[in-house]
Amino acid sequence: MTTGTHQVEMSHDEGETAIEIAECLTVIVEALDRSSLDPADKLNWALDALLKDQFEVCGEFADYLNRRHPGSAWQALADRLLADLRWPGIASTLREQLREVRALEKNWPVVAAIQAEESPSRETFADCKKACGKIKAWPRVRRHLLDYLETGELPWKQEGWPLPGTCLDTPKAERGDRFPMMDKLIGIAILEKKPDQALQWYDQLLEKGSRRHGVNEDEIAESIQTHAPNRAVDIWKNIAQQLIAEVKPKAYQAAARYLRKAARVMARLKKQSEWERYLETLRKEHYRKRRLLEILDSLEGTPIIGKK
Repeated sequence: MTTGTHQVEMSHDEGETAIEIAECLTVIVEALDRSSLDPADKLNWALDALLKDQFEVCGEFADYLNRRHPGSAWQALADRLLADLRWPGIASTLREQLREVRALEKNWPVVAAIQAEESPSRETFADCKKACGKIKAWPRVRRHLLDYLETGELPWKQEGWPLPGTCLDTPKAERGDRFPMMDKLIGIAILEKKPDQALQWYDQLLEKGSRRHGVNEDEIAESIQTHAPNRAVDIWKNIAQQLIAEVKPKAYQAAARYLRKAARVMARLKKQSEWERYLETLRKEHYRKRRLLEILDSLEGTPIIGKK
């Protein structure tokens, strides 16, 4: 498998080598199935090949894993992975392997529980929702995950946590974690298309004077521009003004992108006159910055719609 992967990596034939290797794997899979290996060893071999596949040539191994196998073989493989988790430096990979095993077993409660233990982010939140959809547990799991992000109490230690234990060491909290994790809560609110909640957490962030590391203010403005258009405009204006303060031509160009976004919203609100007064204020404040003035001039006299 290593040699085949290397050949695919070095080839420049529009995928022909990968296709040829994939076609050969049927023989290898059948040889694996007929071998004298222990059933758990066969599953382990196939799973390892599938997880190391960078070029999507190991579809035959996925089909093999989806065949009927003894439950005892799956359990033996899971036990091995759990034991291997004690070795430092490989925990992340083995967690993924164990999750794959449980998914192939269709043990969705444990799959969801493993996913819930991942470090919180918008992506892991979405993955956990997908896993919980198999067992209709998402509303309760969602509430516990959000409670954790707000209070710092681990979901599986909260009363009423609906998922089983995983027997895995849970990822350690990062140094400097502060609750509520407003950047994560903002991201999830945007993911769930709840602009009111995104704005609520953003306002709390501003009130506390917290660092905005990890917070994409442009994305916040995009998400709330219908719900709270004036706030979206204010956010874009603030981003633009921070860029202008860098006193660099590239920063001026970047500022123009955000000013155009704000201009489109102001046009939709029929506040073009107010917007023109704002641009004039910028001109007066930065009258010495010739390159910036040229860019501000370009914002007028050109269609707002279609500019990005």
